[in-house]
Amino acid sequence: MSFAKNVNKYYKWVLVSIVAIMAVSLVVSGNLSLDGKDPDEHYATIFTDVKVTLREWEEAKAKAGAWFRLKAVRDIDEGTDYSAIQMRDYLFRFRDGPGLLVFHEPFKPSDADRLAAARELIILGYDAKSKQIRATEEEVDAIISGFLDRAGVGMGPDDADRQVKFAGDYFLASPQAFRAAVRDSILIQRALSLDVGGCNTRYEDLFNQKLSSARSVKVLVAGIDGAGVPTEPAAVSDADIRARFEQDRDNYKMPAKVQVEYLMANFEDFKAKIKDPTPEEIQKYYDDHKREFLKPAAAKKDDHDHKEGDDHKHDEPVKDEYWTLQEKTEEIVKKIKDLQAARDAYALMRDLNSKNYSDREYKIRKEEELKEPKDPKSVRERVLARTGPILAEIRDEQKAKGIELRNGITRPFDKNDREPFMDELGKFTGTGADPSSEWAFQQPVGEVANQVYRSDKGYSLIRIAFKIESYATDLTGPIREKIRQDLRSEGAGGRARRLADELVSRIKANGASEVAKLKKRGDVKIQHSAYIGQALPDAESGLTPAALVQQIKSTVLKTTDTPKPPGAPQDAMEAQAIHGTLLGGDRKDWSYVVVVEDAVQTAPEVKDEDFLSEVRQKEREEAAKARVNQAQKLVESAEWRDVKAAPAQ
Repeated sequence: MSFAKNVNKYYKWVLVSIVAIMAVSLVVSGNLSLDGKDPDEHYATIFTDVKVTLREWEEAKAKAGAWFRLKAVRDIDEGTDYSAIQMRDYLFRFRDGPGLLVFHEPFKPSDADRLAAARELIILGYDAKSKQIRATEEEVDAIISGFLDRAGVGMGPDDADRQVKFAGDYFLASPQAFRAAVRDSILIQRALSLDVGGCNTRYEDLFNQKLSSARSVKVLVAGIDGAGVPTEPAAVSDADIRARFEQDRDNYKMPAKVQVEYLMANFEDFKAKIKDPTPEEIQKYYDDHKREFLKPAAAKKDDHDHKEGDDHKHDEPVKDEYWTLQEKTEEIVKKIKDLQAARDAYALMRDLNSKNYSDREYKIRKEEELKEPKDPKSVRERVLARTGPILAEIRDEQKAKGIELRNGITRPFDKNDREPFMDELGKFTGTGADPSSEWAFQQPVGEVANQVYRSDKGYSLIRIAFKIESYATDLTGPIREKIRQDLRSEGAGGRARRLADELVSRIKANGASEVAKLKKRGDVKIQHSAYIGQALPDAESGLTPAALVQQIKSTVLKTTDTPKPPGAPQDAMEAQAIHGTLLGGDRKDWSYVVVVEDAVQTAPEVKDEDFLSEVRQKEREEAAKARVNQAQKLVESAEWRDVKAAPAQ
């Protein structure tokens, strides 16, 4: 049974059936409170002389919340930025509870947002009507079914109550208004597509991007250590140090520090309780993962002297050789137990995160929503203040079941020194951003990470326990010495930059002859690379440091149409300077002259399916942006005018 039929069955008291409602384009029927006013009363004017009636305005207001949320879902589903990708899977379900769409602050429209959404619906709806756009009931059903599926709500006759609640919780509307808003969304998107149809992206730009990713270069790199450039550095005076401290006082603040509480399923703890695998299990692992036990090529016995008359065929490839089961039994036992420990730890922490913790937090939030003040900010602050005991409670519950979990609080750590965090929780091995680098410093005390923290030690739930905000300090001895070293270092780095820029200018002007001179200089460190392409691992480039290889990929690999300088020789060469300020670490006083010795360019085939897929994806992204821009233009050009504010007729 469809969503529409379930709602119709649920709301038997609705005078006009949902089926009739669905047949009217861009209209919400019934349940409008007009307080005895004339529904055809002139309420507002758009596009100079188009009349908006009171009924149309009340209908739009009924759908405004749903329209606001539908746009939010579209932006997240179509977005390609990091935030959109991370939020997409949690819009409709989060930790086995309601999705972010229900409680995340950015998805809660203010009164002003609702009024703006209602006006936008009327203006864009009028545009769609004027273009005679149509949508079928099947299309509306398909979209609603997709939303219900993502929220885990069924489509059967027994799910009517949950469907009604879904419409109110997720789309801030009655089921009728929600369905009408979905229909409006289809019609409006189609109308906007007519305005921005065609190609919204330049094929040439995509082709050039593909070219740069298909380019490989072999480079000569001359490294210049600024400390070795023969120029006497100027002395650093106390006045210089004081001036730098006052100029950059904020940079010399004591850094903000954080302590994180954790509840960890440690791999070694779980592994200690796992029985050794049986001989059959060991044999099965060996058979299923045979390639893991392939002997390296260097160990193959194919290096003996070939003699006339021996049985070995010299042109025949050497057969693969494997370590025997007996030789690898101990290793296999360890691998089986490691894998089982990791699976058990993840399964437990996933369930604790999505069920045990989520249930507790949800209960706390519901309790706090009944208290004053009830604004979302105050409620959230009170909820966070009550998360403190939760991880210890879960630890004790699991201990009663015979499961030992590690629970503690890290020593304080800052963004530049996270060793106290990693000492206890291990090095981050999960996907996305390491929460100890940004999340821990951006979120408030009491916040618990959405995802289980995965490391080389185990799986953990983590909660921000304490924060020490950064604070200003005086010009102490250590800070004074650091500024002195920074000023001296800047002198060395500046000398390296000036020399590198000068050498690049000479190479561009004089070509190969200048490169020959560069190779003979005693004050530079020469390196030659392999052919570097975007897909080549940095470690295989033949260059150090790795950050230098990354800069070469992002700059030198890009194709350029820059003409040769006037008077440049025929053998003029591509050259760039890459300075240590881009590399950081212990190379900030260095600069590098990068000369392209050879370049290989492979043009993408226009029939290449991957390339065509990128073209289609880019076109979808640009078309979505164009529709948003067109909608904004239409709303602005409509010049909405309330009749009450207009002169009397």
